[in-house]
Amino acid sequence: MNTSASCFVAETSTPLTKEDGTFRYTNRFLTETAPDPELVYLEWKAQIEAFRATGLPLHHLDSHHHVHGWPAIQDVIVRLAEEYGTTFRALTTLDARRDLWVTERFSDQFYGDGVTRETLDALQPGGSIEVMVHPADMDDTLRGVTSYLAERLVEKELLKSYQRPEWWA
Repeated sequence: MNTSASCFVAETSTPLTKEDGTFRYTNRFLTETAPDPELVYLEWKAQIEAFRATGLPLHHLDSHHHVHGWPAIQDVIVRLAEEYGTTFRALTTLDARRDLWVTERFSDQFYGDGVTRETLDALQPGGSIEVMVHPADMDDTLRGVTSYLAERLVEKELLKSYQRPEWWA
């Protein structure tokens, strides 16, 4: 599921959205009052069902800014993963449910100041790992929805030129 502003825009404000219809919870969600978990469940379930209606296979569940690991609502992602027989992005706040992680490890070190060859070189073999990356080409839409802009171009160029170790799949 995607909790970014670009998905499922509501026509009016609800407990989960702002007046413009975008999702209320941003990367600063931990400083905000938690939403009703049942409303989150219904919204995420609707998003999953909309995705399933495309006919594409559901591989795993995810959320923007890792909101699914927010302790106030993390039971929702567990409930949905179990309901749909799938997994979700690994997060330390959901360590007790490693059985539902899509990978065995997750790294968010390749971000901001960590966008370096050294960060990638420091990844160790051993089990599956998801490495968070945000490479992109710049356009007006992206400029309008994020402040993480120049870094995306640096990531893209570094990832294109990086000689990965043999242990990487």
